[in-house]
Amino acid sequence: MRVTYSELSINDLSEIADHLVDTAGATVANKVIGEIERVIVEVLSENPDIGTAVLHEIEGILFFPAGQYPVYQIFYKKRNDVLEVYRVLHGKRDIKSLL
Repeated sequence: MRVTYSELSINDLSEIADHLVDTAGATVANKVIGEIERVIVEVLSENPDIGTAVLHEIEGILFFPAGQYPVYQIFYKKRNDVLEVYRVLHGKRDIKSLL
């Protein structure tokens, strides 16, 4: 399945990386972003139905924890042969308001 990223998800990943660089260093930031990308490309694109439906207002969005860093949640939509990464958010954020 082909993977695309919404502008929001690109911004989310950039913010996560910046925050981690500031608080934990570049090595940690690279590990976390790398794991998120691995889950998207190797897990979700191959098994798009593995996610859980979001019970909020936006229909068709699924979420899945980011592998070794499950505090980050990957929100995505699947359409035909495309998996669109919609958001990547920390679990402590107000997710309902961000979707």
